[in-house]
Amino acid sequence: VAAISVARAALTGPAAAGNESAILDALAAAVDADAAKGEQPMNRQEDHIRGAIVALYGHVANVQIPKEDAGREAALKRIIKALKVLGDHGAFVAAPTLAPFANDLGFAAGALVGQLKSEALTGATATERRAGAAAVAGILNGLGGASIGTYGIVSAITESLAAKKDPVARAGGCALYTHMCRTAGRSFEPFAVGLASVVFCMLGDQSGDVRAAADA
Repeated sequence: VAAISVARAALTGPAAAGNESAILDALAAAVDADAAKGEQPMNRQEDHIRGAIVALYGHVANVQIPKEDAGREAALKRIIKALKVLGDHGAFVAAPTLAPFANDLGFAAGALVGQLKSEALTGATATERRAGAAAVAGILNGLGGASIGTYGIVSAITESLAAKKDPVARAGGCALYTHMCRTAGRSFEPFAVGLASVVFCMLGDQSGDVRAAADA
């Protein structure tokens, strides 16, 4: 975290003067290159590095791209796409960088959050569920605590965890719970405490995907 903070300051501070566009373009190219490979990280270290690159891109894009510029929507979409080639630990680093772009969505926020929530809870693979969950958490962090209720996050997690005959739903519920805990902010903490015992029980689930999601 400290290293990323130092890098953020260097990439948007006085030392970067005159090179702002080149820095943003280089980071965007690096993010796109990883996304184009479509491969998951080989280990936690690689996952952290990839997540850090996405986080740095998000920070620089937020600083450099003016409010109401169409480039901000493109940056948000690039970050969401990048989450699909990150593991949980990389997503924990990268997803918070969605927060500054959340209020740019306006009326489109509802449809996007709904789509991402569906991916988190019903995605066919752990990768899809993780990416959806991380994106939801990052966006809601930016929209504020009231958005947790507005978009029915707690009830969706609760219902998914209770789906005894649907391991995909249970795994998705665990994924969304985990990423909300790590990324959505303090507003989710009261709900996290209430759901913790249910998620803990998922560590003994018959499905390996559910156990992995509960242990992330």
